[in-house]
Amino acid sequence: MAYVTTLAGAPLQKRFGVPLHVAHYRSGSFRTHYHRFLELIVVNGDYGHNVIAGRRTAFRRGQVYRLGTFHPHRIEASPDEVCDYYNVTFLPECLSIPDRLGVDDRLLEPFYSATPTAPIVLSDLEYERATALCRSIAHEVEQGDPFSPAIAVHLFHALLLVIARHGDAGGLQTDARVRAALRLIAERFDEPLPSREVAQAVGVSPARLAQLFRSHTGATIRQTINRRRLTEAKRLLATTDEPITTILHQSGFADVSYFNRVFRADTGLTPREYRRRR
Repeated sequence: MAYVTTLAGAPLQKRFGVPLHVAHYRSGSFRTHYHRFLELIVVNGDYGHNVIAGRRTAFRRGQVYRLGTFHPHRIEASPDEVCDYYNVTFLPECLSIPDRLGVDDRLLEPFYSATPTAPIVLSDLEYERATALCRSIAHEVEQGDPFSPAIAVHLFHALLLVIARHGDAGGLQTDARVRAALRLIAERFDEPLPSREVAQAVGVSPARLAQLFRSHTGATIRQTINRRRLTEAKRLLATTDEPITTILHQSGFADVSYFNRVFRADTGLTPREYRRRR
């Protein structure tokens, strides 16, 4: 039977002084559980398995698992195995990344997807950087001085960017005009945002921006705006008890039937079914 880790919101902040925590585990099996915060697992060794929503994957050094709210998971190990990994737990506000970095929502989506994504595998250099950052975050959390929260969160952003570098998941090589449009969408996704207005803001014609988007993101501008709005809707469904009608408006959607349609197309679930999974 799964159990819920309820360390969330203010308790996580109160317990550790910052809205994230890093632990280095060398342990055996851990029973199925889910929780109301977000999680990264950075694997240090080749022993054991991670089972997420019923999907079993062998641990391999350099893997990174990105777990969202209410993804049930467990660690499996034989009696003679020791699983070695860093566990980074954090609150959603830690995912706020400075706009100037030009990072789009592909970096954030795995934490809010209805179905957990497969692990990524870092290169040796990326793995060394990621584990060094995990240790630095842990040090700052333990320091507990007035500067520690800000330093810890900035180090966490660096960790996300190291992970994002794998396969350009953060869009760092994207055309500057597309990055500018993505930043605008990130800032104003909860407002009416016609594609022509986005194009005007970045100084190109709507047709040219549409072409750039298809080339660099594989999606249309409207699909990208909807993706950002859906990411926000999933976050609110998972972390608040606000009515669904309130959430769809806070996420930038104006029409209930359209919201339900695009939400189901993205997740295979209705918003109500998605919320029940928490």
